[in-house]
Amino acid sequence: MIVKLVDATHVYEEQLEIGPFTGELQPGSWLGIIGPNGAGKTTLLRMLSGILRPTYGTISIDGHNIYQLSTKIRAQWIATVPQILDTSFNLTVTEVVELGRLVHLSLAERFAIKHQDGHHQHIHDALSATDIVDLKERSFNLLSGGEKQRVLLAIALAQNSNILILDEPTSHLDPGHSFRFLDMLNKLAKEDGKTIVMVHHDLNLISRYCDTLWLCHKGKVVKQGTPEAVLDPALLEEVYEIRFISFSDRLTGRHIILPE
Repeated sequence: MIVKLVDATHVYEEQLEIGPFTGELQPGSWLGIIGPNGAGKTTLLRMLSGILRPTYGTISIDGHNIYQLSTKIRAQWIATVPQILDTSFNLTVTEVVELGRLVHLSLAERFAIKHQDGHHQHIHDALSATDIVDLKERSFNLLSGGEKQRVLLAIALAQNSNILILDEPTSHLDPGHSFRFLDMLNKLAKEDGKTIVMVHHDLNLISRYCDTLWLCHKGKVVKQGTPEAVLDPALLEEVYEIRFISFSDRLTGRHIILPE
C-alpha cells in the first residue's frame, strides 16, 4: 500500500498550525520521525492513523482518502500502537490481544471469535513474537509497564494490517526485548512488505532500522532523507538546542550521533 501526504496540515483552536506534511511511503519502507517534544510528531501520527483529520491537504492510501474510509476498513489497513493503554476491565492478556482480530470479523462472527478459522494461529503468532506466551492467562491490569507495552505490540501484530504506526514502541522495554522487537519489525518490512512509521527519541536506534527519517521542528518537517543526511550535528544542534558529535563505529561502520 502506498501512503501519500499532500500538504497535510492541522490547525488547533489556538491557531497553532502543525504541518504541512508532504511525502510518500512505499510498501516495505520504514519511516522514522524524530524531533524535540512539541515538534508535531504526535499530531502527524494521529493524522496518519485517521484519528485526527487535517484542516488542509490530504492523506491517502492507494489513492483512497483515509478519512472517507469506514472505521473498520481503516483499522484493517492501519494498526496503531500507543504508548499507554489503560483499561478497568479485568481482561486476560489473550483477551486483550484478541481485540486486534475484531476488525476482520462481522458482528455475528465476533460472538464466536474463538472458533474462527486462523484465529488461534494469529493470536499465538502475536504472543510468540512479543515473548508473552507465558503471560497469556495473566490479568492485563496486573502487568508491569514493559509487559503491558509488549501486549500493545501484540494487539497490532494480531491485527495483521499492512501499515504499522508506532509511538515510542520500546519506551518501557529492556534492551533485549527492544532489539528483538525492532528486528521483528524490520523483518515485517523487508520480507512481508509492511509499511512502518515510528516515532522514537533514540537517534542511534532509529537510524539503525529506518530507511528514511523526518526531522520535525516547530510543527514542520525541516529535513527528510536518509539517516546519514538527516542526522547532521549542526542541524540537530539548531533543533534540539544542544551540541552533537558524530562518528563511525570502527567495528560496524555504523553512523553514531551523541550529545557533546
